[in-house]
Amino acid sequence: FDRLRDAALLSINFCQDDPTIAMTTAYHPPVKRSVTIAGHETSISLEPVFWDALGIAADAAGLPLNALIAQVDVERIAAANPPNLASALRVWVLLNKRPA
Repeated sequence: FDRLRDAALLSINFCQDDPTIAMTTAYHPPVKRSVTIAGHETSISLEPVFWDALGIAADAAGLPLNALIAQVDVERIAAANPPNLASALRVWVLLNKRPA
């Protein structure tokens, strides 16, 4: 968890729509990215800290980011009251990155 927090606070992300805009704060507004899930392209808006955490989790699992997002999407759809995908990704990051 500390590693994720540190990565989020120290990393410099670049806005996908304009790669010249550096996002250097944990309090940056959401950034929209296109991902492909089950052969369908969709857009997801998340704060950079969540994109960073998902990237770290995907790397740790040896998965492409799209594959990790697809796994979370399957879990989300199986829920009794599925949230939207962006919300599910935020919750997944928090539930899966807590200290033991």
